[in-house]
Amino acid sequence: MIDVARSFTSTLKLAKDIEVNCNNLELSSQARKKLEDIYLKFLEVLEQKVKQASLKIVLSSISKANFKDWYEYATKILRKLETSSTWLKRYYNYIHEHDLLMLQISIHIMGVFDALQCAFDKDYFSALASLVAACKDPHSKLPSPEVAETVCWTVHMAISTDSKHNPKYTPESWSGNILFKKLESCGLLVQFVRCSVSYPAEGVLGFGETVLKVYVSIIQHRAIVGMFQRGQPCGDTLISVLNGTDGHELKSKKVVGYLQTLSKMAEIVNDSINTRAFDEKGYRRTLCRNCNKAKDDPNFQKSLKACSRCKEAFYCSRECQTMDWKVHRRHCKPSPLSTEKISALPKEIITNFISRNGPEILAKLTIVCIETGTKPCDIIVLVDIAPGKDGSMAPALKEPPEFRIMPFHELPRENGTHKSDMCFSNEGIQQLKMHQSNRTSNQLLSVLNYPGGQLVSKYQAPLPSGYEMFGPEMVKGFIEFLYCGRFGGLAQIYLRHDEQIAIKHRLLLPMDHDIYALMRTIPNQRMASVAYIMANLKRFGATAKSTPKVGNAKEDVDRLFATVTSTRSA
Repeated sequence: MIDVARSFTSTLKLAKDIEVNCNNLELSSQARKKLEDIYLKFLEVLEQKVKQASLKIVLSSISKANFKDWYEYATKILRKLETSSTWLKRYYNYIHEHDLLMLQISIHIMGVFDALQCAFDKDYFSALASLVAACKDPHSKLPSPEVAETVCWTVHMAISTDSKHNPKYTPESWSGNILFKKLESCGLLVQFVRCSVSYPAEGVLGFGETVLKVYVSIIQHRAIVGMFQRGQPCGDTLISVLNGTDGHELKSKKVVGYLQTLSKMAEIVNDSINTRAFDEKGYRRTLCRNCNKAKDDPNFQKSLKACSRCKEAFYCSRECQTMDWKVHRRHCKPSPLSTEKISALPKEIITNFISRNGPEILAKLTIVCIETGTKPCDIIVLVDIAPGKDGSMAPALKEPPEFRIMPFHELPRENGTHKSDMCFSNEGIQQLKMHQSNRTSNQLLSVLNYPGGQLVSKYQAPLPSGYEMFGPEMVKGFIEFLYCGRFGGLAQIYLRHDEQIAIKHRLLLPMDHDIYALMRTIPNQRMASVAYIMANLKRFGATAKSTPKVGNAKEDVDRLFATVTSTRSA
């Protein structure tokens, strides 16, 4: 492969000579044509040799010094192009063919780890990010499709090369984490988000599925997903792109689906699973267990310290913790969630998802138990956060979230008739059976479907009252409340007044003016109450199997539920 090294060296030398002799970027048309011919010749040699061996072997004859010279030269060209009038003023930010070929060579030679290191050392990635960010034409917020595709291919090649160099590479490994941190710090990850969504898969380079592979790598690790939270450069850019205030008009539906999924995942990861107060919408926020302070100020929320033993109680000061210890000590038990090291992103997502949507999960679980006669300990919850193949939003990340509750023995197996379902192979069913045999009556068995695979976990969370979140007492309390309208059982579990109000808010239909007026049209007060209970159950997926026989109330239930549905849609 010596001829590849010689060709590469001569290409770099001739390109530098032409640049110097033609007044840098003010190249004559004759010089531009000569540069194009030089670059094309090297690409032809490279393509010919790659057919005989792998890219890594073909490029192994090129020295690290030559890689450094190339990326130093490429960075210099990009910096000058960034300030040129041609780039800043022309619609779609036109780039000469010889510069585009130079970028293609830069992508190809990044196939070896030495070249990737040199690209970082010589600030090539920063220069490429700055070039895209420099677009100031009022009619265009992004460069040409060719340059946008170059950005996408560059990020993909960097990840691919880094993973091949590290046999144990995963996005959550130290190496993968460092790579994404570097891409973020130099600004290229932000530009990748902007460029990846705004062009379809066709084009000069046709980046297509490579973009989706990058997003799959991103959403498999917490630290990387954390970069896409609101307030972070990547997170703010992602939100702007989805809102239509950045980039061209959205074109790639698949990428949009991944961006929506990534945005919601960042929200879930940012949630605290150890909170015990509720806001006006019924979602959890942290407060001091002793003095009940619960400011919305982020600095106050961060200053609260958790009990080192149970990780469930929070205090604003040591004095408050000391004062509350006599009461808290009776319920303070080591939490399974606090003793288990949660390092993987999927584990954290399913934990936060269940904590965030616990009342809704329990409501559906209760209905399934009543309708199928299944015990709570034989129920499984399926949570799907993988975007649809058509780029649609992941079911569990929609608003409101969609998840499935079913008896364990009804799990769908892989076949040709349920391609849209979360299905399991025989091996997967055996693994689930093992987890099912080891679960306790206080644990919720769940399966998380995410772009990287599936995760089986058992969730258990003790409450301050001493009860378990998914224990038999909790299920019994939900049955009494949802089917009979009696809150006594749940009042023993949720001791605080704000918690009781929040649970009722999340489990009952909002009694607005329209619903109240409709209920008054039902002549019998008892029938009106039954109709309200049935409509509320129907909201959580109940059918005629679990509702009492109320004769003519069925029509009223349908009207009541239809009114609620139409009101929410409006």
